[in-house]
Amino acid sequence: MLDGLDHPHYVAPTGGALLDLAPRTGGEGDGLRNVFQAAGLLPGDAVHYTDVRLLADGPARAVQYRGTLDGHPGIHVATRYELRPCDEGVRIRTEIVNLEPDPYPMFLVDAFYWGDREHQPFTPGAGFDHPSFGLTDIPDVLRTVPWMAAVAHGGGAASYGVTACEGDTVTGFQSRELTAMGPPKRILGPRDREVYERFVAVDAGTDVDSVVGVLHTVRARLYGEELVTVTGRLVPDDGGPLGDVVRASVQAVGPDGR
Repeated sequence: MLDGLDHPHYVAPTGGALLDLAPRTGGEGDGLRNVFQAAGLLPGDAVHYTDVRLLADGPARAVQYRGTLDGHPGIHVATRYELRPCDEGVRIRTEIVNLEPDPYPMFLVDAFYWGDREHQPFTPGAGFDHPSFGLTDIPDVLRTVPWMAAVAHGGGAASYGVTACEGDTVTGFQSRELTAMGPPKRILGPRDREVYERFVAVDAGTDVDSVVGVLHTVRARLYGEELVTVTGRLVPDDGGPLGDVVRASVQAVGPDGR
């Protein structure tokens, strides 16, 4: 479900955000709070939508929002949410055009608001462990990854993930309150544009593997990636029993070094 233009939620200046996304079968349904678009970290960098249209293209159904950045009326933004039969998620395309006379330092992202509640983000390489940060040191915690997944650590709610549809990585930061993912930061010159296409996946499973399976299906179609399953068991170095709290990290490196 998308919120109406005049019914914004949380910190978004207008409607146009993704509020609800539930799997077609299984699970207890929606667990999403809010996903909105921004082109930076300041309040004026959020997207202020002013127009919405319903679109149909064959079996696909779409909703398209148009507007500008909240603090930059000369920077125009259009976002299209698209559903297709049998897709386990929603396709999103955002296009931003700079019609102002000055260059604009841009970090175009989807902002996933978790609210320090059910969901905890996971990324390859870092797992669930993400460094803390403040507004001034966000550039130090930006990471480029193939995908992000978020699972309901309390169980019950659906799990979510995102991967790019053009370019095989996304860049951003993670916390218990907020995830921001999109193309790398760049300077958007006058009359220049940026397009960000991605797939936001949903799955009824309550572990990382469930929603990552959906993401890998998408990436196999887009990039020909192969999914490899690694199994094993944890054994203490001293041969004794495992403790009450067990943590492990596994890093796999492919032929291309990734």
